[in-house]
Amino acid sequence: MPTTNARTRRAFEEYRILRVLDEDPDESVLEGPAIWFNITDGEFRAYDGTDFGTLEFTPDA
Repeated sequence: MPTTNARTRRAFEEYRILRVLDEDPDESVLEGPAIWFNITDGEFRAYDGTDFGTLEFTPDA
């Protein structure tokens, strides 16, 4: 079974859907889970429908 990192990477490679923003979007404009790259902080950020968080990646073994 692929790791979460591998599944996330594959989704990015397959769909190339990633918003680039200078700040987190307002929660009221999000309709569910979302991922974006925050250029101000240089981080991949996400919203899971209730909370915001930072995505961290580790190298595959």
